[in-house]
Amino acid sequence: MKTPLNQSESDRIRYVSGQLFTLGSEDRGLTDRGWDGQQRTGDRHVVAFSLRPVEVHFEGESPVILAPTTIALVHPNCAYTRQARSDRGQRTLFLSMDERTLRSVLARHMSIEPDDQHDLFPMRFGPSDVRSQAMAMQLDRLLLRDRIEMQPMEFDELAMGIVDQAIGAVIRHKGDARVCELPEHTKRQQRGWVDEAIARLCHDSGRQWTLNELADSVDLSPAYLSRLFRKHTGHTLSQTLTIVRLIRVIERLPDMRGSLTRLAVECGFSSHAHMSTAFQSVLQLSPSTLARSDRASRSEVRRALNSRLRVAPAS
Repeated sequence: MKTPLNQSESDRIRYVSGQLFTLGSEDRGLTDRGWDGQQRTGDRHVVAFSLRPVEVHFEGESPVILAPTTIALVHPNCAYTRQARSDRGQRTLFLSMDERTLRSVLARHMSIEPDDQHDLFPMRFGPSDVRSQAMAMQLDRLLLRDRIEMQPMEFDELAMGIVDQAIGAVIRHKGDARVCELPEHTKRQQRGWVDEAIARLCHDSGRQWTLNELADSVDLSPAYLSRLFRKHTGHTLSQTLTIVRLIRVIERLPDMRGSLTRLAVECGFSSHAHMSTAFQSVLQLSPSTLARSDRASRSEVRRALNSRLRVAPAS
């Protein structure tokens, strides 16, 4: 199925992009172009996982062997050269982001002022975090190999989790002196922001929300809002949006005019298949089965879904 995310492929590199992150996969055999001469990174910050050994020499630094046990933290516009250290060539996964997104992630782990000009990455290389690398490999398989359907908000949330986990592991390994615990907002404040974000999703459930847009609407960073949702609801933002859309579908089933495909699109799903997958995943039944049920059964399902949107009251 075609994903609504932007995809492209060029010179052995495949990309898929949301609003905050780009996931890239580079496969380069020993006889492919790109091994000779100086290369240059793009204009975004990069977290890279090398799945096969490759020697990389960034300008002004000592060469380093990138391998499955190593993560690279790369600044924009870095010049580098590389040499293969495997007879299978190079296979690298990377997630790129702009500076604002990087700062949003780093604020979770260290004290970063808005106008701070110091080197944002605490070090260029560090030990690869097994969990974040596995998550990156899974996202690569789903999006770039299997080409499954994924909504922009879900992609950015997954990418945010991978980068957050990977960078956090590097910072903890280094024991950076600037690492500190940021002041926690009160539970009442946190739950208020989560409630406000849920209200915005409910008000405009048909919109193709991105993580960045929803975070901006409640004046929080994307990384912080994503963590608050998991903490106070047990769901991700994309899971919450799916629940909201399912409620809208169920509300309209009795008075439905036209096909289920039209209803799916009007309620924010990209297709009938997307809606059916959500019904099976969340409710273990199909839309048509629920449409044929009685009013009491539909009301019971709707109440159960609404209960999953509630945030526990502040104590």
